[in-house]
Amino acid sequence: MTIKIITDSTADIPKYLIDELNIEVVPLTVNFPDKSYKDDGIELTNDEFFKKLKESSELPTTSQVSPGEFEVVFNKFLNDYDEILCIDISSNLSGTFNAAIQAKNIIGSDKIHIVDSRMVSFAIGFVVVEAAKMAKENRSIEEIVEYAQNGYTRMNNIFIFDTLDYLLKGGRLSKKEAFVGSLLNIKPILTLVDGELKSLHKVRGGKKAVKYAIGQIKEDCSKYSINKIAIYKGADSDMFDEIKEILNSEFEFDEVIESKLGIVVGTHAGPGALAISYFREG
Repeated sequence: MTIKIITDSTADIPKYLIDELNIEVVPLTVNFPDKSYKDDGIELTNDEFFKKLKESSELPTTSQVSPGEFEVVFNKFLNDYDEILCIDISSNLSGTFNAAIQAKNIIGSDKIHIVDSRMVSFAIGFVVVEAAKMAKENRSIEEIVEYAQNGYTRMNNIFIFDTLDYLLKGGRLSKKEAFVGSLLNIKPILTLVDGELKSLHKVRGGKKAVKYAIGQIKEDCSKYSINKIAIYKGADSDMFDEIKEILNSEFEFDEVIESKLGIVVGTHAGPGALAISYFREG
């Protein structure tokens, strides 16, 4: 049985894994006042995007994948694959998942399976990559769908924001909160709960943010089997480099995956944001 794995660009999967596992990525769009760009790494690279984001006085908006775009992608693979599995950004954060459902209903094929990952960024990518590996191992579509549907229940995520500016521009923070937070050098730390970003902790300064994140990972490693971990960032980040060094020197993971925040996620997180995701095996 052949199974095609599809996701959207908010999964922020490194290109080498996309190519190696033959994953199809459908791009969302970022809209600056002067021009719109597809989140495909071609029209606008990550470096170009974050430079433009820093220089922009207005926060760009983001647009979901349309049902028509999904319809084109699904039809592209229907004849060549026995099954199609599309794993998308949390429906609580974007209408992309619902657009994929609409496209499936328009086509009317029971070969198409749509999963709400209930996650964002490489937290999705982690599940998509494992699903693609399962497909290459000729696992059944039922088994892979079940894995994708339940992935969020065992995925731990730590999102560290370097600045509050982008949360303010996006209307997710009041001016008073942003002023006080910036004055105190507050680094908000978020996680994902039931498909939504929720506050996990707040610390003062990057050093304390790193210490908190590493403490969380050590605590979970003492309770669960964690073989792989992913760390991903926007632009340059001293916190990223420090966490990466600690993960490689103080832990014994089978794999430490590095990725970058795409332009859609980066719009809301900012260039200095970073994140850590890992799957609890048991």
